[in-house]
Amino acid sequence: MEDAEWKDEFDWRGSKAVQFDPLKLSGRGNVDGTRMFADGVLNCYDDGMSAEEIAVEYELDMKPVREIIAFANSRRLKETA
Repeated sequence: MEDAEWKDEFDWRGSKAVQFDPLKLSGRGNVDGTRMFADGVLNCYDDGMSAEEIAVEYELDMKPVREIIAFANSRRLKETA
């Protein structure tokens, strides 16, 4: 069985709230200082959770959660323009 190559669903390069560490979560983008995928935050938001609900549910600081959502929304707007 070959090793799966894990990739982020979203391009997080440029987000100050997301870090990439090859020794953490297979190098996928994660909320800075945590083991939570940045994609996970965005998926929860897209599924209807508020930034506050995400922060409480996953014990995250509000600032990076809001920054991740804002970053993703700004990228989405650029893609549709």
